[in-house]
Amino acid sequence: MMTRKFVFLVGTWNLPQREIEIGVNALSQSWGGRLFQYRCEQNPTKILNSLPAENGLAHLVGDAAMTQHYGFSWLEALGAWKQPTVLLASPLPVESLSGMAAAYVALCEVQSVPLIGIVQLGNPWDASLRRLDGLPWCGCIRVEDHKSSKSNKFAFTASDLDAQQVVRQLNRRMNYLLHN
Repeated sequence: MMTRKFVFLVGTWNLPQREIEIGVNALSQSWGGRLFQYRCEQNPTKILNSLPAENGLAHLVGDAAMTQHYGFSWLEALGAWKQPTVLLASPLPVESLSGMAAAYVALCEVQSVPLIGIVQLGNPWDASLRRLDGLPWCGCIRVEDHKSSKSNKFAFTASDLDAQQVVRQLNRRMNYLLHN
């Protein structure tokens, strides 16, 4: 049984960079512990052999499903090492999602990755629409545009409340998965 709460965050391909940065940082602040970042080109064997024994999140940058020069994918490694994983997905402009979230869920199942759930990064969020696909959605971290009065530029932020609700749902799902 896992005594620490160290979870990998994996994008489901083609996520906008601003949503990734904002969403990952918001999740990290609500999760607690440090935020680590690894690139999918890095050999997971070396990284997984030296994981810190502390709470935190590890954001994988790149395509975790792609077989790399070391002979396997990060998803294969996460499954072999039984590392809890959260998928990050982004909506399309018409409030739907591409098939990538479903494809990554299927890959996680095939690779025996302990999938905690999926978090949508960015607007819009429609919980009833998300329930239709039967995937393990844990919520959404909305990204808001705010115009700074000082610099007259737009800044993008995530709702702390969104992140806290998502982390509560992730913790519930992780506890369920660990005890069943």
